[in-house]
Amino acid sequence: ECRINAEDPASDFAPSPGRIDAWQNPRYIDARIDTHCRPGSGVPPFYDSLLANLMVRRQFRTQAIDAMAALLEDSHISGVATTIGFQRFLITRPEFRRGEIWTGWLSSMLESGDVVDTEWTARSAQVIA
Repeated sequence: ECRINAEDPASDFAPSPGRIDAWQNPRYIDARIDTHCRPGSGVPPFYDSLLANLMVRRQFRTQAIDAMAALLEDSHISGVATTIGFQRFLITRPEFRRGEIWTGWLSSMLESGDVVDTEWTARSAQVIA
């Protein structure tokens, strides 16, 4: 499961209120997408920033990761910053794919500078533009 939030990962996950200009839901038979959003939806600054939950289920972890990566790749939202690009980046990390993560993994990765590679911020910016 990936929670798609209206937050800006490049700004310490600050809320990104505004109006959704474009919303492209991925079209997969074997995926569940729970959302209340569509083009024109407002994202207020006062509540939970959740825009959608994307869920996949496969027999093996690597298959589920690949399916989620494809689902995230086909998800596009403009008008507000989202966590889509950041999540794409995280689930394709080798240590994530191998299951070698722990509760402090993300914090340690952010503190170590491993995320200085701006691939996820660039991809997020492309989606927002």
